[in-house]
Amino acid sequence: MARLLGAAELGLELDLADRASSLLQQAEHLELGVLERARLLLLRERREVHVAASTPRLHLLITTAERASEAGDPELALRLLRTAARRCWWSAPGRELRERVVAAAERLPVPELHPDLVYTLAAATPVVNAYGHATACLRHAGGGGLRAQGRLGPLAPVRGLRRLSICHRERSARTCTATSRSSGSPLAVSRGTS
Repeated sequence: MARLLGAAELGLELDLADRASSLLQQAEHLELGVLERARLLLLRERREVHVAASTPRLHLLITTAERASEAGDPELALRLLRTAARRCWWSAPGRELRERVVAAAERLPVPELHPDLVYTLAAATPVVNAYGHATACLRHAGGGGLRAQGRLGPLAPVRGLRRLSICHRERSARTCTATSRSSGSPLAVSRGTS
């Protein structure tokens, strides 16, 4: 089983999508354990080009990640949650699903500045709360993390998310400041950046 999934993963890395698909189909018909099923799902996700807003798929990714963590593989669980966060980034699954991804990721026994954890939190978190996660990810990447691993691709959405968060905070501050000026409320001014 491990060889079959390894061959499928190698096929995806070598851009042999047809061969990888064939191997994944073969694996589906075998009796799979929790971790093999999780790895199969992750490989299927890598093969997908369009990241549609599929609520059932997001639920499946989160549940599978939780099971993988319980089975003793938090790294695999984190990669599944990273995939779920990417889906959250490109769609609008709603606050509940985004928070579920974040909660599951925060429960994993991985370092706080693990590049995949920071990416997951930044991509899944609603825009208002994403600034801190995105900033930590970019700081970590520059200090070794993703940059040292040669994995700069994940930083593009994080940088975009950080910019979007900054714009959202500035727009909120201007709105609150304008409201406070018209009402004369100093409280609204002090809350303008929150």
